[in-house]
Order: sequence, then C-alpha cells, then structure tokens
Amino acid sequence: MFKRLSIICLLLLVPVLAHAADRIVAVDFVGLASVAKATALTQITATEGSEYSDARVKQDVKALSKSGLFGDVKVEKQRMPGGGTLIFQVIEKQ
Repeated sequence: MFKRLSIICLLLLVPVLAHAADRIVAVDFVGLASVAKATALTQITATEGSEYSDARVKQDVKALSKSGLFGDVKVEKQRMPGGGTLIFQVIEKQ
C-alpha cells in the first residue's frame, strides 16, 4: 500500500517539476559596453519568472537584432535549479 501511494505521489509531482524547469530564472547579457542592461531588457519579452518558450526566445533575438543596437545576437540557455538562465551574447554596433 505504501509503495503504491509513493508512486502516485511521484507521478503527481512530475508535471510540477517539469513545469519548474521551463521557467526563466534569470536573463543576462554578455558583451554590453555602452548599452545599459535595462535598455537591452526593454527590447525583449522574456523576463525572470516567465515561462520559457523557444518561439519567444527566437522573437527576442530578432527584436534585439532589429533594434539597431547590436550587430550580432546569439542566445544560450543554461539549466539551473528552478529553471534556466537565458544569456544573450551581443556585439554592439559601433
């Protein structure tokens, strides 16, 4: 009986744990020199605590590229406890 209850509890927790892994824990930028992080953040929709989406990240890369602030934009997702960190690697336009 205890074994069955344990298995049921684990099965109920799996969706919760999987959902937590899809959360954006932090958003960071590498390569900022003259552009402030706050300015770069205004160009994207991904925010800390929001749900991760491949489509959203692709849209954010396009938005950063089209902003006129950056010549090159790449993004990396690093897994960490509670979700993942998005790291936008940018090269500012001169």
